[in-house]
Formats: sequence, structure tokens, C-alpha cells
Amino acid sequence: SQYLREAQVNIISDDVCRQERYYGNLITDNMFCAGWPDWSQDACEGDSGGPLVCEVNRRFYLFGVISWGDGCAREFRPGVYTRVTNYLRWIEEKI
Repeated sequence: SQYLREAQVNIISDDVCRQERYYGNLITDNMFCAGWPDWSQDACEGDSGGPLVCEVNRRFYLFGVISWGDGCAREFRPGVYTRVTNYLRWIEEKI
């Protein structure tokens, strides 16, 4: 799309995302999954590198970076994100 869009997604627990019906052992400690409970909203092709932000006390924090998925808004195939908190030391060294 030529327009900037957004989606509301929920972070899915690692235990759930690592179940075989989801992604199994493809999910590492540097990743997490997020999607909408009815599978209607998701990151999709062309979204890689985009942010997943969480609001805490009226401030927004970068929590994830869209990385990959299996299709778009497919049941048991949520978006997979890079876990930014695992890279904070590296980010702080670079900025």
C-alpha cells in the first residue's frame, strides 16, 4: 500500500509460539510472536524492519522489529519479531 498502516497485535507467550502447531523450535530466544486472537491482523510482506511498540505509562517503547512469518494473518502463524531487549547493549554501543 502507498499508505502507512498499523495493526493492533498481542504478544504471544514463548511457550505457545514454540508449540508444534505454531513454529516449534524455529523460535529462538531472540524472537517472539505477536498476532490478533482471531488472526485478522498481522504483519505482512513488505513490513519487515517495522516496529512493534508497547505503551507504558503514556510512553511508547520499541519492543520488537518485524522479522518474518508464514503468510499473512494465517491461523497459528503469527508474525515473528526480533526481541529488541536482547540487543540493548549492542544498540547502546552503536549510538
